[in-house]
Amino acid sequence: MEASNTNPTDDARPLKNEKKVPEVVKEEPDDKPAGQMIKWVIAAAVVILLIIYFIFFHPTDTNW
Repeated sequence: MEASNTNPTDDARPLKNEKKVPEVVKEEPDDKPAGQMIKWVIAAAVVILLIIYFIFFHPTDTNW
């Protein structure tokens, strides 16, 4: 491991409170499949909620 830099004037970061990104994050595989899957999950959740609404809460003329 490298020794931490204690000199505050030698900081190359553009923002004062910006943290350095860990190497693990840089080495992660592409998250594109997860980004595509979330669209299907949201669509399925909307469909399920609509089904629940129409079965239980949709106002009808019948009193059952």
